[in-house]
Amino acid sequence: MLVSSLISLGFAIALFLVSAKIANQIWQLLVALTALFCVCSSLFFSPVPIEVLIVIALLITTKQIHTLNHNN
Repeated sequence: MLVSSLISLGFAIALFLVSAKIANQIWQLLVALTALFCVCSSLFFSPVPIEVLIVIALLITTKQIHTLNHNN
């Protein structure tokens, strides 16, 4: 299960990086949604401690993004 989780998480990271470089908004949205699906499936396949770490990382990054957007 851990290997499946890491593979899915790797796909999600790669897709998020690709979506940042796509100029077409429709394709960018489709790639981002696919990456989000990979993150969700990664949470499904992962054991509980890794899920907690992923949730903490997501909370920290969303707070940082919110702070950056608020300052601009």
